[in-house]
Amino acid sequence: MWITADVNIPQQLLDAAAKDEVVFFVGAGVSFNPPSNLPSYEQLATKLAEEADEPLPHNGEQLDRFIGMLPDNFNAHKRTKDLMRGDNIHCNSTHEAIVRLVSSVKTPRIVTTNYDLLLEEAAQKQNCDLGRSYYGPAVPIGSDFSGLLYLHGSVDSPDREIVLDDRDFARAYLSEGWATRFLLKLFETYTVVFIGYSFGDVIMRYLALGISSHARPRYIFLSEEDMNGRDNEWQHNGITPIAYPSANKHCALVRAINAWADHMSLDYNAYEKRLPGIIENGVPKDAVDLDYASAALSTAEGAQCFVDIIMLKNIDDIPQECAEAFIEFYTCLFKQPDIPYVWRVEELLQNLIDKFGIGKVSPLVSLARQKRIISDTWSPSFKGGAA
Repeated sequence: MWITADVNIPQQLLDAAAKDEVVFFVGAGVSFNPPSNLPSYEQLATKLAEEADEPLPHNGEQLDRFIGMLPDNFNAHKRTKDLMRGDNIHCNSTHEAIVRLVSSVKTPRIVTTNYDLLLEEAAQKQNCDLGRSYYGPAVPIGSDFSGLLYLHGSVDSPDREIVLDDRDFARAYLSEGWATRFLLKLFETYTVVFIGYSFGDVIMRYLALGISSHARPRYIFLSEEDMNGRDNEWQHNGITPIAYPSANKHCALVRAINAWADHMSLDYNAYEKRLPGIIENGVPKDAVDLDYASAALSTAEGAQCFVDIIMLKNIDDIPQECAEAFIEFYTCLFKQPDIPYVWRVEELLQNLIDKFGIGKVSPLVSLARQKRIISDTWSPSFKGGAA
């Protein structure tokens, strides 16, 4: 579904969210934009090397190992926590959009590999309840997870519990394996959405250890710049990319997440406000509007609103020259595979016939009979309109 003009979210993912079967993974990229301004893992490694007065990592160097090789008398874990908090570090619009989306799902589920507490700040700012918070290595049961998990610890965790360098990752994902066990069950139980990660991220390499052949579908929001022809590589790893343009500090991502949250919260009143403007001139040429109207028709409230407010009240306002486009649009919507039974369809068809004539409307009548949304015995009357 084209959730915005720039972003097309797979219907399978939208359905998983509607069924309360989704978990959101939040990575470092979410905290780049102001007023957060936090570093990437590569920038963090460089900053730690500078403070430890060590040579900077070279291109292609394994960064988790590089951090692990810093001098023992330099507390990289403590310095990392210090860098991730401060009076001038606050949640940004991406944190707020994610919290809003997660809160629109019946059961909030967020796993973050970030150390900062900016998701919690965004939740407090919007008066949203994300549920219980967990901190690795004290992880919950992966197959029955809800709330907010700091998988690699947080700024409030003891230094020894922060997963930062190669030795920490080895314990969490290999020798002790508590992170891998959690992820195996989580990935088998829930559809996963990654936000704020890129292909070269060290963390993605470790997260892949938790993917089994029984894992549910996984998706990742990626800027078109990060995609860079790597679609097949992501697909090979069992992750479906959702592309968005990266211009203006990734604002298209924020718009898409907010639009998804709006979609999750749609009700009769929301449909009543937007649908008339979408279909007043027949079939929408805009993919976003067409997908919105089609999605509305797959819900009981949207279908009822369509009949009550649009189909019945606005027919008299449609000029004759728009008849074919108008009927074509209803035909498209009646063809929806999961269209629910809607009331007063027979009244609708009668009004259309009165307005446009039986010749133009008869294919729609036949389709309605085929879809069993009108009685087999119903037949129109001919009080007016062209024959």
